Amino acid sequence: MKKIGLFGAVVLSLILAGSGLAVDFNVTNDTELRIALNTAATNGLNDTINIAAGTYDASTSTFSYTPAAGNNSLTIVGAGAGSTILDGKNLEQVMNIDTTGVVGGDSNSHITVTGITFENGDTPGGAFEDGGGLCIETNQANITVEDCEFNGNTADVYGGAVYARSFAAGTVTFANNIFDGNTANVNGGGVYGRSSTGNMTFTNNIFDGNTANQGGGVYGRSSTGNMTFTNNTFNGNTAQNVGGGGAASRSQGTITFTNNTSLGNTADNFDGGGFHITLELNTSIGNIYNNIVWNNTASGNGDDIYVEDNFDGDLVGASVNLYNNDYGPDPDPNDFGISDGDNLSRGSNINTDPLLVDPASEDFHLQTTSPCINAGTAAAPSLPPTDCDGEQRNSGSAPDIGADEVPATSGDGGGFCFIATAAYGSVLSNEVTIFKQFRDEFLLTNELGRSFVSAYYSYSPRLADCIAKHPMGRKMVRIGLYPILELSKWFVEENDSKQPSKEAE
Repeated sequence: MKKIGLFGAVVLSLILAGSGLAVDFNVTNDTELRIALNTAATNGLNDTINIAAGTYDASTSTFSYTPAAGNNSLTIVGAGAGSTILDGKNLEQVMNIDTTGVVGGDSNSHITVTGITFENGDTPGGAFEDGGGLCIETNQANITVEDCEFNGNTADVYGGAVYARSFAAGTVTFANNIFDGNTANVNGGGVYGRSSTGNMTFTNNIFDGNTANQGGGVYGRSSTGNMTFTNNTFNGNTAQNVGGGGAASRSQGTITFTNNTSLGNTADNFDGGGFHITLELNTSIGNIYNNIVWNNTASGNGDDIYVEDNFDGDLVGASVNLYNNDYGPDPDPNDFGISDGDNLSRGSNINTDPLLVDPASEDFHLQTTSPCINAGTAAAPSLPPTDCDGEQRNSGSAPDIGADEVPATSGDGGGFCFIATAAYGSVLSNEVTIFKQFRDEFLLTNELGRSFVSAYYSYSPRLADCIAKHPMGRKMVRIGLYPILELSKWFVEENDSKQPSKEAE
């Protein structure tokens, strides 16, 4: 029966190949994954490989896909980061995808990788020296990596976790990934991304504790295309000898950093502890808007941000726009550095502690007392419609600075009653009014109470959103709140009874 089933699968694959339809592969072990990659490389179809939850061993041989003919896409889908794990065990590169040899061009051979953890990949030399976890090379095809995790990968040359390169016009996109503790001996501890004429985008990624010679978190380069970073978090990354502890970027086009958070990154022997931005031509543009770039260090210029706007050396700086950022911790001239500055425009930047919830525990959400709330500008280029948590951006009078956006307070002008409002259905309910009075008269009048309110602000809006959508949940919360409501009512009434009447005044 197994032989008949295998024969039938082969016949079906040949029929589908002749029809130009797509094929889905469902794999559950190392051998099946290798067979699926080899078959997809030769069947001339748009293929999807679904990798079931489990751990897949790449330590004896890299999982490889190298089509020589056809012009078709490949999508590799895991069961989710943390569920589908591809492990190189510090012996081999985990996965290598190369469409550059496709006869007739690879303009439709787009590559998408999603929902997988790549860990402990290594490039010990030889054929694969770039991308310890994942290496993708195309000519015209687009590269997309999303919803993945990359942990503890190493590359001899570029891209400790990922090397993603289009040698011509393909776009390169990274979204919703986590890069933790990866190392490259040259550029891009987390990511080395490069396209010749295509655009590159980095959205909602976390780069934490990665190391490289240049671009500790990420190194991005595009010859003539544009590069955009939005809602990313860079924390504790290191560039050991060149710039860009958090991120290094270089282009002849436009480089945009909007609503990112960069903390505690280091450029050991050069410029730009947080961001290092290189604009190659006088016509290039650097846009830096609504970012928190805080407490980064560089041995050279620009502890937080450094812009090389005179790369061609003609003493005519490219256009640089620096607006509504929070960098510091002090208004030190070395927090921001620029090589020329002839065409620098700047304004509405602050140098104040952003008051994050718990950066030591890597909680980079804004406290509700943060000076970054409503301090950004809606005119920022590439302003993301949502924040790093997927919540609506610009929930207040203006967007917040950084990757996080604090939710609106339902007109309360100060919040606290998010959960009560969700439970009782209206900010105008008597119950919510009592909770507000208790907050104002008892909690906000002392340090311990203010700390409680600040912590409550940080976590309750997301829980309130969930409660509001479930009637039974609202009922249960009202029951749970009843004793607190009665106690608050007693405190408020007692306080009111002690206040002098208007007649006495």
